[in-house]
Amino acid sequence: MLMSDLFHQIGMILKEASDCPQYLLDSFPVVMCDNIRIFNVKLIKSEDYRGYIASKKRYFYGVKIQLLTTIHWYTC
Repeated sequence: MLMSDLFHQIGMILKEASDCPQYLLDSFPVVMCDNIRIFNVKLIKSEDYRGYIASKKRYFYGVKIQLLTTIHWYTC
């Protein structure tokens, strides 16, 4: 709950500081290991961290990062 409130407050501060009304949203996986090595992973053992990369048609073990940025930063 604390982390959610913290990210919300930081997001609101950055939104007010930006003069650009357009945003870009991107997501990408941070892969710990591929599907064949999932059973050897010792750091995280939850099924919540198993994902699928549709463009590569393969499963992975890791997290997906959601990145939100303004058009201003992208075009510079």
